[in-house]
Amino acid sequence: MILLAAALLALAPPSRGQDLERAFWQAHPLAARTAAFLRWPEDIPLARFKRLDEAEIFLLKHRLRLPAKIEGATPEDIVAGKLNVEVGVEVEGTVTRVYRAFDRDYTFDFGDLHLEITPEWRKLHPRMPLPKLGQRVRVRGWTYYDVFHKAEDAEGRDHWHRKTLWEVHPVLDVQPLGVPLGVRP
Repeated sequence: MILLAAALLALAPPSRGQDLERAFWQAHPLAARTAAFLRWPEDIPLARFKRLDEAEIFLLKHRLRLPAKIEGATPEDIVAGKLNVEVGVEVEGTVTRVYRAFDRDYTFDFGDLHLEITPEWRKLHPRMPLPKLGQRVRVRGWTYYDVFHKAEDAEGRDHWHRKTLWEVHPVLDVQPLGVPLGVRP
């Protein structure tokens, strides 16, 4: 219920969002805490981010708002953890891998940098192009440290292919910069 209400609040226009937030606050005992969290923290130091609970992290992972500020970044800077969590970034790269995740995210990589477009964002922005293998693109989104995958690693799963838990998730804008390699215009 909390996640559904959070999604409704994020999608609603500001005045309607306030009405929904007020109704939600009255309907659920955890709502006051959730409503306070929905002020959408940005630029969170990693140590503080790791202390958030799973519901708060999930809300950040699936946020539906654009960053107030966008920083230029390289894939290498993000992978190295040189930025905080939940920083609005613009990054360019060549797509080296594309696949659909089990949670229906459209997932792609720029080398070691993992990027994901959530189904919620795709539903709201159906005309946003999806990057293709070999294509050079510029994306905007939020830096994210995927603590959920750390738990998968701890369980001994051997399918984990990434070198880092840093990623851009969600990706909120994709701008193709060229034709995919091997594809004729």
